[in-house]
Formats: sequence, structure tokens, C-alpha cells
Amino acid sequence: DTQLTAAEMGVELARAAADGSDGRRMAEQLWGPDIAARALVVPLVAADELVGVLALRMPAARPIDPEERELAASIAGQTAVGIANVRMIERLTAHNAIKDFLEDLSAGRTPAADLRERGRTLGVDIDQPHVVLLAVPRAGAASRSWDDVARALEVAAARAFPGSLFDRRDGAVRGLVHL
Repeated sequence: DTQLTAAEMGVELARAAADGSDGRRMAEQLWGPDIAARALVVPLVAADELVGVLALRMPAARPIDPEERELAASIAGQTAVGIANVRMIERLTAHNAIKDFLEDLSAGRTPAADLRERGRTLGVDIDQPHVVLLAVPRAGAASRSWDDVARALEVAAARAFPGSLFDRRDGAVRGLVHL
């Protein structure tokens, strides 16, 4: 019982497109070798990002006509856009939660119990030692854009210090770095 990786799925999709496959090989890959079916598999792509696949199990003896392929592609496109929108909303919600948490923490007027609970929700234990980080671009010419430097700083610090939070705004990166 092995699962297909995204790369393996991509190879199978490319093979099926190249040789006009009827989808039986893909069905076997998805549902096992004893399946009496064919698969109609359509990638879910939004903004040039593969977010998944739509896999339909069809009877083996029944051909898949172009209208069905077109309908599946339309459904896949709409589904991909929906998934991308949900992901964007989740990122914005998480970003705003981090921003609000750091602002409330720095203001010092929010009860500690509330901050502890919100920190736990964000994956931070404020009872553990942390360092407050504020990074701003230096004056003068730079070989890289500030956005690139800020992004690299966040990634490197998050990797080196798990349980840290970062917020980028107003030309600065601020963070709570877990020691």
C-alpha cells in the first residue's frame, strides 16, 4: 500500500497525456492493481501553483468523452481557485493574529493569561526565554532588496529558533525569538 508522491503523480499525468492513455494505469496507481476502472485525473492549478488533483474513478468499460474531460477541468479550475483563496485567508488571519499578539505583548496592557493562551494558539510559550527582535534596513545602497533580506532573516531565524514569531511591516521585521 504505497501512496503516490506529487512527483510520481506528475509523471503519470504526463505519460497519460503523451500516449493518450485511457487512465487504467493511473487508476491502478491510485486505487490498486485489482481495480476494474480507469481514472480521469485533472490537476488543480491556481496562479501557476499545483494545489492538488481531482481524481475521478470511471467504469473500465466506459470511454471518457471530451465533454466529461472539459467538465472535470472546469470543476478542477474552480476548486483550485477556492483552495487558493482559503489558503490566502488562512495566511492573512495567521499574519494578523501574530501582528496583534506582538502589539499587545509590547503594549503590556493585556492580561498575562490572555497572552499565554494566544501565544499557545500561535505555537509560542511566553513563559520560556525569548529575545525581542527588531530589524530595519540599513541606510545606503544594498545588493539585495529589503524584502529579500527580511524574508531570508525570518526563514533562517525560524529554522534556527523553532517557536519564534515574526511580523514584517512598515519597512521592519519584528519578532519574538525563542531561545
